[in-house]
Amino acid sequence: MASRFQFVEGSWADADRYAALLCERLGVAREFSSADGPRVSAELREEIDVLRSLTPDYRVWGDYDGRGLVIRSPEPVDFHPDGKMVNVIPVAELSEAVAHAGVATQTVGVYPGTRKTELRDALACAGVQRVVSLGGAGGMQQGLSHDGFHPLQRLMRWVNDE
Repeated sequence: MASRFQFVEGSWADADRYAALLCERLGVAREFSSADGPRVSAELREEIDVLRSLTPDYRVWGDYDGRGLVIRSPEPVDFHPDGKMVNVIPVAELSEAVAHAGVATQTVGVYPGTRKTELRDALACAGVQRVVSLGGAGGMQQGLSHDGFHPLQRLMRWVNDE
């Protein structure tokens, strides 16, 4: 799973420590990911270079080599992070992140999992399709909706015997 936008509850210093550690881990091979990803496009490099110059509001860890790049910003960046790129946004309360969710938000992972209940209804009202404990987005029970519909029903022809 590729979590592109990560809201971190805490101070900017907390988010910076997290972003630095995350950047290191992005460049490590795992069961479902190689150590290297696609290189950052030239178009995005220009935007990220501008963000690098806007310290302290923005901070950037990593390089354009595809091994991981993390951007800490006060609001989500206005481009879609791709490959091994993550945008970390510090918030005082996780509930602030709900304002950035919408119908295009497929899955939200929450840590610790015990915090899902307090965010679930607001996320659902925002249009989120799935709320899981952080790390639980990879597995999915058969028959559940995916991307807002039930894909298994589209693979079947239903016949009623009345």
